[in-house]
This record gives sequence, C-alpha cells and structure tokens, in this order.
Amino acid sequence: MTAPADKYLASGLYGYQLAIAAETLRDFPACSHANQKTLKNMLLHMFVPMNKEFPHTHNHASIDHYWANIRSWKLYPKEHLAQGQEAGRNQGHTLMGIGLAGTLCQMVWIQGDDLFAADQNRLLAVTRYGARYDSGMSVPYTPYHNSGVTQPHIAPKGRGEQYDPNSGWLRPTQYGSLLFLTAHTLEK
Repeated sequence: MTAPADKYLASGLYGYQLAIAAETLRDFPACSHANQKTLKNMLLHMFVPMNKEFPHTHNHASIDHYWANIRSWKLYPKEHLAQGQEAGRNQGHTLMGIGLAGTLCQMVWIQGDDLFAADQNRLLAVTRYGARYDSGMSVPYTPYHNSGVTQPHIAPKGRGEQYDPNSGWLRPTQYGSLLFLTAHTLEK
C-alpha cells in the first residue's frame, strides 16, 4: 500500500475488514495463535500507522479536501432526513458511506454501546435520505463546496441502481426495526 492517496483509503477499508475477520475467527479452532499473532502484527504495523496519520496530515491536502470523510451531514429535521456529503458525487459513494458507518455502529452495538442512536438517530436519517433518493423520490439538497470540488446539485449517477438486500447500507434499518423506529421510507 504505497499509492499516495489510495494507501489511506485502502488502510481504512481493508484494515477494518481484516480486523473484523480476525475478531470473527478468533475462537475458531482452525485459526491458530500464530496466525492471529501474524495478522495482529500486520494490522499494527501496516494499517494502524496510516489510519493514525491521516486525520492529522490529510494526505498533505487542503484541510477541507477530505471533509467528506470526517464531517457531519446536512440535517433536515422537519423530515428527519440527513444529506450525506457524497450525495453530490454519486449514489454508490453515498450508500457505501452509510454501509461503512452502519458496520461500525453494529460492531459497537455488539460491545454494548449504541452509536446508531447518536445525534438523534442521524445515521437512520441519512439512510432514509439515500433510500428516498434511490427509489425516485425527491429530497432536499444543499450544494457542497470545498477547496477542490463543487457539487451544486445532487448527483443522478447510480440512482435506482443500488438496491441489494444484502447491502451494508441497509444495516441502520435493522437497528430501526429493533427499536421500532419509524423508517417507513426504507420499507417501500
């Protein structure tokens, strides 16, 4: 993982996937202590340093260049919707971000903490926004601009093509069902 910008993306995406796989297989008899130690060392020496470095250096880009990765979503409280920053880029990136956040929330949920409910169920609100838009319904949109990109309109690319019942972006709806939260847009 040496590509200038992609190494940070890869270290985050693949690092967390490897960590989840390692945790899942930890008590599996075929997963030896030596294999666990090898994977742990790889995570600690290859993935963790880049994940620790990125929030501080931003890959030496302008500080606002990666806000999509670290900033909150635009809220529309009246409709309990939240616009993901990637909404102006394409639907695939929008829903991938929801899926990744949902996976993180699920991992924390299993450990006894509830990030799904953070900020008045903000993740469910952004999931509803993505589902509404993907299913052809209208949603409000606030233009996004940083030092490297302007997204004046919600992006139509990928709209209506993202539904997959096994997709990670639906994970927040499972939480909503557990707590009987209203997520009727997601059920349509």
